[in-house]
Amino acid sequence: MGDLRATLNKEIDLWFWKKYEERIITVLLCIVALGFPVIELISEMCGKPYAYQEGFLRGTGFVLLFFSFLCFIRNKKHTIVWSDIFWFLSVVLAVISIIFSLSVFISFNGPEKYLNEDAFQHLGYFMIFFMATQVKEYKNRKLIFKVIVIVAIMQTIPSLLQHFDIWPYDCIFSREVAGSYGLTGHYNYYAALAVMFSAMTMTMFIYKKAKLRWLWFIASILCFLATMYSWCRLAWVGLIAYIFLIPVIYLYQKKTGSESIVSMRYYIIMLVTYALICVYLICCDDVILSQLFETANELQEENGGRLGNGRMYIWKLGISAAKEHWLTGLGLDNYYYAIRVRPDLQGSFVPVKGHSEYIHTFVTQGLPALINYLCMCAYTFFYGIRNYIKNDKTSEEKLLTYAFVVMIFAYFAQALFNSSITNVAPYKWLIMGLLVPRASQKILWESKKGKI
Repeated sequence: MGDLRATLNKEIDLWFWKKYEERIITVLLCIVALGFPVIELISEMCGKPYAYQEGFLRGTGFVLLFFSFLCFIRNKKHTIVWSDIFWFLSVVLAVISIIFSLSVFISFNGPEKYLNEDAFQHLGYFMIFFMATQVKEYKNRKLIFKVIVIVAIMQTIPSLLQHFDIWPYDCIFSREVAGSYGLTGHYNYYAALAVMFSAMTMTMFIYKKAKLRWLWFIASILCFLATMYSWCRLAWVGLIAYIFLIPVIYLYQKKTGSESIVSMRYYIIMLVTYALICVYLICCDDVILSQLFETANELQEENGGRLGNGRMYIWKLGISAAKEHWLTGLGLDNYYYAIRVRPDLQGSFVPVKGHSEYIHTFVTQGLPALINYLCMCAYTFFYGIRNYIKNDKTSEEKLLTYAFVVMIFAYFAQALFNSSITNVAPYKWLIMGLLVPRASQKILWESKKGKI
């Protein structure tokens, strides 16, 4: 009788995890997504801006790692899919870059306060992605999407107030330009979020069966304005990218005979609205013209060293230094050490970030890590498009996938000129994971005995 009772208790425990595992993961991811703006708002109100975000990301990594072990233990039918391979290689290559780092201390502690992406913060990134791939049910994905909408509201309102100098808290960095920064601490970082929010709201507005369409229209206008108010040219790259992507997907569907869930009529309405906003900003604000003049001045300088606020110098320095360490990189988050490798290229400042996620990955982790990351980005993007076009889902489910695809494409585009950062990159990893749910991917390997 005792053995039978123990067996029944075991089955009840397994049933509980099987039924609620995905819901628990979803709640955890929602807490993570909400955590960054909530923590920053509270810390700014207490006069300690950006004090706890790095610690929150590190804690996220350990908590999600614990729950990933629970998922592994419960799931006796072990399988491997492509997202697992990219995730595993990301972890392994990060560890290798730490082992051969020019400064292991920096790899574990970061190069500079507020700009750190140390080993445990990377653990947070990787675990957010991995756990997001476990979420397959529409209701759970929709809940995460709603939380992202809440985050967009929390970030957009402060950014608009900051533009008109009525936000009571200041940025943690010196404000050499008047750009809005939301609850991120810097206008460059906010621009990465803003382009995703702008892409999200436009996607919801042009949906054929959109509920509250004109509310989404207003939201899209505000997000577009907030993006422009960041005073970042890299934000323009993200905006142009998703504006271009939407008709490309539409034309592809039309050519292949599949029905699109978006309306080109409302897309054109949104484009015209964006154009009118730009006219207003040119005539009544200094946001656009100042950036155009700055670009023109940079182009006139010999060798273009100041192009992109010195990005050409930063990239030249990093790539030149990485030539001697192309296999493992200078070390995780060790861009600072590029100046040690090539002191002859020293300029007026020493960069600690690559100001391009792709170049930063190459310089700090090596060519294999860059290739893996690029393949990972391409896989999540194209798999998301495939899921949207090929899968026989309801239009509401397809809309979520479509929105995530457009958002991540906008992020990937602006990342050509922007750095990854603690309170922005988690949303990238979250959306990438949501685009490739494990349950829908092709199984590459499966344990025949139910255990490894």
